[in-house]
Amino acid sequence: MSEVNAMVGVDFSLIGTKLHAAYEKRENGYSVLLVPSLQNADNSVNLGQVVKDIQQLISGESGKPEDMKELTDSLEKSVASLDKNAGDPAKKKGLDAVEIKLNMAYLYVKEESGKERIVEYAFQMNILTAGLIPESVAKLVDVSRVAIAVWNTNRKKVIEKMALETIDSYLELPAAQ
Repeated sequence: MSEVNAMVGVDFSLIGTKLHAAYEKRENGYSVLLVPSLQNADNSVNLGQVVKDIQQLISGESGKPEDMKELTDSLEKSVASLDKNAGDPAKKKGLDAVEIKLNMAYLYVKEESGKERIVEYAFQMNILTAGLIPESVAKLVDVSRVAIAVWNTNRKKVIEKMALETIDSYLELPAAQ
């Protein structure tokens, strides 16, 4: 009898970012691949909306939106301490002033019977905070964007496509032994 294989592709959005994934089932295991792809410049979501969406998911399960109250209050206080308009309720930005943008994501999972499971990932995101720092502090230092990249893959194609570099590779320094 011949081996039965199957593949399913999915296009979906995560944090406002359009992604493409594939699931492949083979007789001796499966693979999942989330393909890194270029994104539009306007695909961010604000932190307030992310929190509301998570609250809705949680309250849908438990019926209690207060399950996230402590986390939400903590986030609101942290952002309010930086918000230059926090004293003026008409101008207050709060969590809505913080935009999250998932630039690219990569995930590869391969599991075969009798072999060790492979899990590789890479993602890049920007946290945009323009206009959040008080003007009195912003004259000295202002943070408009925090860029985060996390990866555990060494695949050349993924690293090149996602422009993942360490400081040493950027400076063309030899790898530490």
